[in-house]
Amino acid sequence: QIQHDGFRDFSTRAAPALLKLLHGAGIRRRTVVDLGCGAGTRPRAFARAGHAAIGIEVSPALAKHALRQAPRARIHIGSIYDTPIPACDAVTALGEVLGYLPDAGVRDARIPGFAPFFRRVARVLRPGGVFAFDLIVRNAKRRLHTRNYRESKDWAVLAETIEDAKRGRLTRDITMFRRIGATD
Repeated sequence: QIQHDGFRDFSTRAAPALLKLLHGAGIRRRTVVDLGCGAGTRPRAFARAGHAAIGIEVSPALAKHALRQAPRARIHIGSIYDTPIPACDAVTALGEVLGYLPDAGVRDARIPGFAPFFRRVARVLRPGGVFAFDLIVRNAKRRLHTRNYRESKDWAVLAETIEDAKRGRLTRDITMFRRIGATD
Protein backbone atom coordinates (compact mmCIF):
# COMPACT_ATOMS: atom_id res chain seq x y z
CA GLN A 1 0.00 0.00 0.00
CA ILE A 2 2.85 2.39 0.81
CA GLN A 3 4.44 1.86 -2.60
CA HIS A 4 1.13 2.52 -4.33
CA ASP A 5 0.12 5.54 -2.25
CA GLY A 6 3.51 7.18 -1.93
CA PHE A 7 5.40 6.31 -5.09
CA ARG A 8 2.88 5.91 -7.90
CA ASP A 9 3.36 9.54 -8.99
CA PHE A 10 6.36 8.63 -11.19
CA SER A 11 4.43 5.86 -12.94
CA THR A 12 1.34 8.03 -13.28
CA ARG A 13 3.36 10.85 -14.87
CA ALA A 14 5.33 8.45 -17.09
CA ALA A 15 2.31 6.57 -18.49
CA PRO A 16 1.11 9.25 -20.99
CA ALA A 17 4.65 9.74 -22.30
CA LEU A 18 5.09 5.97 -22.68
CA LEU A 19 1.80 5.67 -24.52
CA LYS A 20 2.83 8.52 -26.82
CA LEU A 21 6.19 6.80 -27.43
CA LEU A 22 4.44 3.52 -28.29
CA HIS A 23 1.93 5.26 -30.53
CA GLY A 24 4.75 7.08 -32.33
CA ALA A 25 6.48 3.74 -32.93
CA GLY A 26 3.28 2.35 -34.47
CA ILE A 27 2.51 0.19 -31.44
CA ARG A 28 -1.25 0.41 -30.99
CA ARG A 29 -3.29 -2.19 -29.15
CA ARG A 30 -0.38 -4.56 -28.89
CA THR A 31 1.35 -6.56 -26.16
CA VAL A 32 3.29 -4.48 -23.60
CA VAL A 33 5.33 -6.05 -20.78
CA ASP A 34 6.13 -3.93 -17.72
CA LEU A 35 9.11 -5.28 -15.74
CA GLY A 36 8.96 -4.43 -12.04
CA CYS A 37 5.35 -3.34 -12.43
CA GLY A 38 4.98 -2.48 -8.75
CA ALA A 39 1.41 -1.76 -7.72
CA GLY A 40 0.14 -1.84 -11.32
CA THR A 41 -0.11 1.82 -12.35
CA ARG A 42 1.56 1.35 -15.76
CA PRO A 43 -0.16 -1.97 -16.61
CA ARG A 44 -3.50 -0.27 -15.81
CA ALA A 45 -2.66 2.61 -18.18
CA PHE A 46 -1.54 0.20 -20.93
CA ALA A 47 -4.69 -1.92 -20.58
CA ARG A 48 -6.96 1.15 -20.59
CA ALA A 49 -5.27 2.24 -23.85
CA GLY A 50 -6.23 -1.10 -25.40
CA HIS A 51 -2.92 -2.94 -25.05
CA ALA A 52 -2.55 -6.49 -23.76
CA ALA A 53 -0.69 -5.54 -20.58
CA ILE A 54 1.58 -7.95 -18.75
CA GLY A 55 3.39 -7.09 -15.53
CA ILE A 56 6.25 -8.91 -13.85
CA GLU A 57 6.77 -8.12 -10.16
CA VAL A 58 9.04 -9.82 -7.61
CA SER A 59 6.95 -8.80 -4.59
CA PRO A 60 3.86 -11.00 -4.08
CA ALA A 61 2.20 -8.19 -2.10
CA LEU A 62 2.76 -5.65 -4.89
CA ALA A 63 1.65 -8.16 -7.53
CA LYS A 64 -1.59 -8.71 -5.61
CA HIS A 65 -2.12 -4.95 -5.48
CA ALA A 66 -1.33 -4.72 -9.22
CA LEU A 67 -4.03 -7.28 -9.98
CA ARG A 68 -6.55 -5.09 -8.12
CA GLN A 69 -5.35 -1.92 -9.87
CA ALA A 70 -5.14 -3.47 -13.33
CA PRO A 71 -7.71 -6.29 -13.50
CA ARG A 72 -7.40 -6.53 -17.31
CA ALA A 73 -3.63 -7.06 -17.10
CA ARG A 74 -1.83 -10.35 -16.52
CA ILE A 75 0.54 -10.08 -13.56
CA HIS A 76 3.32 -12.62 -12.98
CA ILE A 77 5.21 -12.95 -9.70
CA GLY A 78 8.94 -13.38 -10.16
CA SER A 79 12.28 -11.76 -10.76
CA ILE A 80 12.66 -9.78 -13.97
CA TYR A 81 15.91 -11.70 -14.47
CA ASP A 82 14.37 -15.20 -14.24
CA THR A 83 10.72 -14.95 -15.24
CA PRO A 84 10.13 -15.69 -18.93
CA ILE A 85 9.20 -12.59 -20.90
CA PRO A 86 6.57 -13.40 -23.54
CA ALA A 87 6.85 -12.24 -27.14
CA CYS A 88 5.72 -8.64 -27.19
CA ASP A 89 5.82 -5.29 -28.93
CA ALA A 90 7.19 -3.22 -26.06
CA VAL A 91 9.00 -3.75 -22.77
CA THR A 92 9.23 -1.13 -20.03
CA ALA A 93 11.50 -1.22 -16.97
CA LEU A 94 11.07 2.02 -15.07
CA GLY A 95 11.71 3.12 -11.52
CA GLU A 96 15.31 1.89 -11.69
CA VAL A 97 14.20 -1.77 -11.54
CA LEU A 98 17.26 -2.84 -13.54
CA GLY A 99 19.46 -1.61 -10.69
CA TYR A 100 17.92 -3.71 -7.94
CA LEU A 101 19.47 -6.98 -6.87
CA PRO A 102 17.55 -10.05 -8.01
CA ASP A 103 17.68 -11.56 -4.50
CA ALA A 104 18.46 -9.09 -1.76
CA GLY A 105 18.70 -11.95 0.75
CA VAL A 106 21.87 -13.31 -0.84
CA ARG A 107 25.09 -11.93 0.60
CA ASP A 108 27.22 -10.25 -2.06
CA ALA A 109 24.51 -10.78 -4.68
CA ARG A 110 25.18 -9.11 -7.99
CA ILE A 111 22.96 -7.70 -10.68
CA PRO A 112 23.21 -9.90 -13.76
CA GLY A 113 25.09 -8.35 -16.67
CA PHE A 114 23.11 -5.91 -18.73
CA ALA A 115 24.30 -7.26 -22.10
CA PRO A 116 22.73 -10.74 -21.62
CA PHE A 117 19.58 -9.14 -20.20
CA PHE A 118 19.26 -6.71 -23.14
CA ARG A 119 19.78 -9.61 -25.59
CA ARG A 120 17.01 -11.51 -23.80
CA VAL A 121 14.66 -8.53 -24.18
CA ALA A 122 15.68 -8.10 -27.85
CA ARG A 123 14.80 -11.76 -28.55
CA VAL A 124 11.21 -11.32 -27.32
CA LEU A 125 10.53 -7.99 -29.02
CA ARG A 126 8.75 -8.18 -32.34
CA PRO A 127 10.26 -6.16 -35.25
CA GLY A 128 9.94 -2.45 -34.54
CA GLY A 129 9.49 -3.11 -30.82
CA VAL A 130 10.44 -0.63 -28.09
CA PHE A 131 12.42 -1.15 -24.89
CA ALA A 132 12.06 1.82 -22.49
CA PHE A 133 14.11 1.74 -19.27
CA ASP A 134 15.84 4.03 -16.80
CA LEU A 135 18.98 3.74 -14.71
CA ILE A 136 20.93 5.78 -12.22
CA VAL A 137 24.21 6.60 -13.90
CA ARG A 138 27.50 7.43 -12.32
CA ASN A 139 28.64 11.04 -12.13
CA ALA A 140 32.44 11.09 -12.28
CA LYS A 141 32.53 14.54 -10.63
CA ARG A 142 30.29 13.87 -7.66
CA ARG A 143 29.51 10.85 -5.53
CA LEU A 144 25.80 10.20 -5.09
CA HIS A 145 24.60 10.55 -1.50
CA THR A 146 21.01 11.54 -0.85
CA ARG A 147 18.51 11.39 1.98
CA ASN A 148 14.81 11.86 1.52
CA TYR A 149 11.49 10.94 2.99
CA ARG A 150 7.81 10.70 2.17
CA GLU A 151 4.98 10.59 4.62
CA SER A 152 1.24 10.34 4.91
CA LYS A 153 -1.19 10.12 7.79
CA ASP A 154 -0.50 6.40 8.33
CA TRP A 155 3.09 5.84 7.17
CA ALA A 156 6.54 7.34 6.63
CA VAL A 157 9.42 6.20 4.43
CA LEU A 158 12.99 7.31 5.04
CA ALA A 159 15.57 6.55 2.33
CA GLU A 160 19.30 7.07 2.06
CA THR A 161 21.20 6.39 -1.15
CA ILE A 162 24.98 6.05 -0.99
CA GLU A 163 27.35 5.39 -3.87
CA ASP A 164 30.48 3.32 -3.22
CA ALA A 165 32.48 4.17 -6.35
CA LYS A 166 35.35 1.81 -5.45
CA ARG A 167 33.03 -1.21 -5.30
CA GLY A 168 30.81 0.04 -8.11
CA ARG A 169 27.78 -0.27 -5.88
CA LEU A 170 24.84 1.96 -5.04
CA THR A 171 23.12 1.14 -1.78
CA ARG A 172 19.67 2.37 -0.94
CA ASP A 173 18.61 1.88 2.68
CA ILE A 174 14.86 2.21 3.07
CA THR A 175 13.09 2.29 6.42
CA MET A 176 9.31 2.28 6.59
CA PHE A 177 7.00 3.05 9.48
CA ARG A 178 3.34 2.20 9.28
CA ARG A 179 0.56 2.85 11.76
CA ILE A 180 -1.33 -0.35 12.47
CA GLY A 181 -4.54 -0.53 14.47
CA ALA A 182 -4.30 3.04 15.74
CA THR A 183 -7.41 5.00 16.56
CA ASP A 184 -7.69 8.72 15.93
